[in-house]
Amino acid sequence: MIGLFLTQVLMSFNVAALPVSMGGMVEDFDVPSTTVSTAIVTYGLVVAALVMVGA
Repeated sequence: MIGLFLTQVLMSFNVAALPVSMGGMVEDFDVPSTTVSTAIVTYGLVVAALVMVGA
């Protein structure tokens, strides 16, 4: 249970750091900000699902 908690905290920090770099990703990939936001949310959901399966 402690391992699951620590993994979830690490995933939270990982997903929380992505919006900070959103402006750079929009400029580098030349895509709308809504596309980057959707990718960030999808990434968070996939990682959370895989953490639960991996536990």
